[in-house]
Amino acid sequence: MNALASGDGVAEPTVRAVYGRSVPDGDEPLIAVVRTEEEARAVEARVLGRHEQARVMWETLPVVGRLGDSVHLLLQSSGESDVVEVTNPVGIAAFADREGAERELRARAADGRPYVVGSFPLGWRRAGWPFDADR
Repeated sequence: MNALASGDGVAEPTVRAVYGRSVPDGDEPLIAVVRTEEEARAVEARVLGRHEQARVMWETLPVVGRLGDSVHLLLQSSGESDVVEVTNPVGIAAFADREGAERELRARAADGRPYVVGSFPLGWRRAGWPFDADR
C-alpha cells in the first residue's frame, strides 16, 4: 500500500500484522509484526518451509503518528486480555505511541466488543510455533 497522507506527497507509514494457522479451520494467532510486504512474504516462506499445512496471511495497517522502532496495535480479540494469547485477532489500528492506542481502546469500549493493545518492536516474531525451530 502506497497511500499518501493528506495528498502532501509523503507516504503514510504502514505495518503488517502477520497471522498463521497451523491446521485447516484452526485458530489464527498473531505470529509477526513487520514493516513491509516483502518481510511478510519472507515470514510466510519461512513458516511454509517448515510447516507445509500452515496458512499465513497479513493485514496492512496504516500507522497513526511517526513510526519508530516499535508499533502499538489495537486488536479486536475474543475476550483475551494478553495480546499474544489472542487466538483470532483482527487488526483495528496501529499507532506510533502507546497513548494513542490506549485512547482509541477507550473510545471503542462502548461498542461492547473486546479489544486489546499490544506493543511490538518492528520485526517481532512469536515465540514457539511457528518459529520453534529458529530458537
